[in-house]
Parts: sequence; C-alpha cells; structure tokens
Amino acid sequence: MRSAGKAAAVATMAVLALGAAKTALAGDPAVWLNVEVKTAGMENPKVKVTVPLSLMEVVVSSLDTSNVLSDLKTEKGIDLASLWQNLKNADTDEFVRVEDEGKKVKVYKDGENLRVSVQEEGFSEPNVQIRVPYAVMDYLVEGAASRDFRLSDLIGQLKGHLPLVLVEAQHSDENVKVWLEER
Repeated sequence: MRSAGKAAAVATMAVLALGAAKTALAGDPAVWLNVEVKTAGMENPKVKVTVPLSLMEVVVSSLDTSNVLSDLKTEKGIDLASLWQNLKNADTDEFVRVEDEGKKVKVYKDGENLRVSVQEEGFSEPNVQIRVPYAVMDYLVEGAASRDFRLSDLIGQLKGHLPLVLVEAQHSDENVKVWLEER
C-alpha cells in the first residue's frame, strides 16, 4: 500500500512537470505564484514558495468549477455580477470604511484595482493590503458564472498587470507577501 502511494505521488509530479514543460516550450514566460514570509531582523525568508501557475492549472482543470459563482446567486441570493458592475461604475472611489478603537478597514477603487486595506491597532499605516485588478474581477464575476472556470483564461487577464502584488501583510514581527510574476 505504501509503494502505491509513492507511485501515485511520482505520477502526479510527472503530470505536473509535463504541464510546466508545455508552458516553457510554448515560448511565453511562465507566470509564477510567490509566497514569502519574513521575520523581522532575519535576512532570509522563513517560508518561500514559488509555483508556476501552469501546475495549478492541472489541479484546477480536474475540478468541477462550473457552478462556483452561480451557486452564490441561487443559494445565497447574491447577484455578484450586478453587485460588481455597480461597484465598478460607482461615482465614489471608497465603498466601505470601518473604524473601531484604533483599527481601520477600507474597501476602495484605486485606478483599475479593487483594494482592501486593514490597519490593526498599534500600526501607523495599513498593515494588510489586498489588490485585485478589475480584469480579474470581471473574469471571476461576469464570465466565470456563465462558463467553466479556466485558470489559463484568468492568467491571460493578468498578463498586463504583472508583476502584481496581491497581498501584503505585516503582523507582529512577520511580513507576508503574495505576488505573481513572469519568468
């Protein structure tokens, strides 16, 4: 049984490697997801993960994603496409601002990005920043609800925005950064 598990792991890695090789042979630079956790005062990251999105495509393509967003509308009564269009076209750039005992949360538009910033107590500026390009939101909300989700299509939407920092967070003595880049 143990060797069957190892064989399955080796086979999975081979399939993932073939997916990465296909992207490399295509001639286009690969898009990589990077996650880095750094501890203050340390030169090297505590955690560093780099994964080509082509490998993630293999996993995502094996999942049934056809109803992910449409289920929200039917089960929860949320029309995400309408909500997103209204937010994107709103005359104001700031949608939500919450302030409570030294903590602040803000959801706003910044150029062609939807942004969320969080400032926890004890920080003089936001210590969590989330950035999502409109092109990504358009794909996720408007398009994905009516067709199967394909990571390769989403990557195509991101190409003009790379390198792209998706999340930056600082808490206590650790910093986390999640970003996409071409290599």
